[in-house]
Amino acid sequence: MPDDLLEDTLKLAKEAVTNSTVEPAACAGFAVEGSEMLETGATVNMGMSAGSNEQASVSLTVVSGLPEDKVEAILTGKSTNVDSCESMQVTVRGHSIEASTTSMTTSAMTEGAVAYKTSAIVPGEGSQEQLMLTAAKRGVILIGRSYGTAVPYADLAKLESMLDQAAALIK
Repeated sequence: MPDDLLEDTLKLAKEAVTNSTVEPAACAGFAVEGSEMLETGATVNMGMSAGSNEQASVSLTVVSGLPEDKVEAILTGKSTNVDSCESMQVTVRGHSIEASTTSMTTSAMTEGAVAYKTSAIVPGEGSQEQLMLTAAKRGVILIGRSYGTAVPYADLAKLESMLDQAAALIK
């Protein structure tokens, strides 16, 4: 992804996070995905490709430069809270969004990988889904994501492969 597009995307994401509330609050990391990228000192690289169908896109994001304890806290929060975030209420700039998260089993080889699917319904605008796979290796966060209006379960295998290949490159 070109630097200027990535910079614009991160700016929009930061604005969305700043103007959002999530209930329960512990679920903010699921409702506002990618907040890891907004941390001060983070270096972000992202690649995108087509998903298994024309309603989904796939990306792999690599986030480095964060303190090890912050990386651990992010992953621990995801693995600890995924089951308690089945139902969430998200408010972004006064707009209410119903969201849900479902834990998924992953066969990713990268230690500590957490997989889940989040669905959101925006009144008057339809639904969005995202299939997430998150892990870390040597302080580098790896985020595999398939997102769109209809995300097939088959994309999990693609995310697992991408994440494992990226993790293998981290020495």
